[in-house]
Amino acid sequence: MIIASHYVLRHILRSLEIGNLIEAQGTFKKFHSRYPNDDRLQDIYNKFLSYVADQESEKSRKSQDKRLEEMKIELKELIDIRKLGGSHGGGRLWYADRRPGKKHPHFR
Repeated sequence: MIIASHYVLRHILRSLEIGNLIEAQGTFKKFHSRYPNDDRLQDIYNKFLSYVADQESEKSRKSQDKRLEEMKIELKELIDIRKLGGSHGGGRLWYADRRPGKKHPHFR
């Protein structure tokens, strides 16, 4: 399963922080189609679509701003998680079976 890296998530976060919904929607759409198996990214994308749809209706501006901030916080947390996940090696090594010495537990 291929998931979006923290670089991709940071790009999405920057587009949200700029405040241009059209640009942010284009960025989300591009990465949504590239990483269809990334459940966390898909959840955030669905929240964003709901946010955009509600922008067109006459909902409270304060509650809308709160939802946007929650999405940003969720993206920041996911960025931190993905940074840590990619830096330790462990079970997500691509060529664990080609390394000399101990074999990875998944490949025994």
